[in-house]
Amino acid sequence: MANVYAPHSDVFFDRARLLRYLEELGSVPFASDKHSIDELLKVVQEKQLYTVKRPHSMEDELYGSKTATFANNELLATKVSFSTRSGELPSPLVVWVSDPPALAEPRNAALNEGAFEGCFVILIESHWRPDPVDRFDRIDDSCLSWLLQELVNASVVTEEACKKLSQMTAPLEQLKALGGRLDEPRKINVLYRKSRISSVAAVEAVEKKFGFFSSKLRREFNDMIGHPILIGSV
Repeated sequence: MANVYAPHSDVFFDRARLLRYLEELGSVPFASDKHSIDELLKVVQEKQLYTVKRPHSMEDELYGSKTATFANNELLATKVSFSTRSGELPSPLVVWVSDPPALAEPRNAALNEGAFEGCFVILIESHWRPDPVDRFDRIDDSCLSWLLQELVNASVVTEEACKKLSQMTAPLEQLKALGGRLDEPRKINVLYRKSRISSVAAVEAVEKKFGFFSSKLRREFNDMIGHPILIGSV
């Protein structure tokens, strides 16, 4: 088996999630967390469920001989925290958002109309509704919309506030508008399981033309929900 790099967990570690994934994969956890992580990595490699590539498009993710459900990526990501009042929810509730690298640059003029430019990666730390490990779904709406509905259902944000959002803005802008507290972007290394990827997550950008004149340009991306097992700083 090839050597695998797993991040240290000085930022976040979910032991319960690790143990649940091992159980659902038909494996037995070890007494130490390190050996349990090594076992998970061994199993997902043997089952061809593992990748170190950053998600880029739905086609890359879901159309192939094997779907890599588990990923170990180094990402530039922003931590977003929401205050919660219910004892049944993590407090604070934390998600991480990693923008696709192309978002920081003007749209490549060589791309065809409607071409996808990458994938937002949205990581939910401690989710209050565990997902089974054997499912990695495509959803027709954006994954951000799914997450916002989860936050509404948990009374973290209101339906009214979500309706006021500009739907064509990037995820971090929408989460900030809903009261999320954004930390500075940082590099993290994260081992996570993918659970959902969208068919489209459009972002509207302002494109400068002819000096002072500008126009709005629709750019196409995917977005993905992942559940981290551990996160380490880089």
